[in-house]
Amino acid sequence: MNKSLINTIENQCTAYYQPIVELETGKVVGFEALTRIRDDDGVVRSPGAFIDEIENDFNTLTALMRRILSDVSK
Repeated sequence: MNKSLINTIENQCTAYYQPIVELETGKVVGFEALTRIRDDDGVVRSPGAFIDEIENDFNTLTALMRRILSDVSK
């Protein structure tokens, strides 16, 4: 378990919403939640740099899922 990564997830991850658009009508038919990390300097980044580590560690993945579920349930 990477405690530093879990700390980052708990304190800096948030959900950004991307619309799902029906191509035939151009209407928004839903949204998907994308994980983003806001660095201490305010820059928003994709978790791509450590996504493999998240996916390969159950505790870290659980922390991420709890964080995102908390955001989307608000």
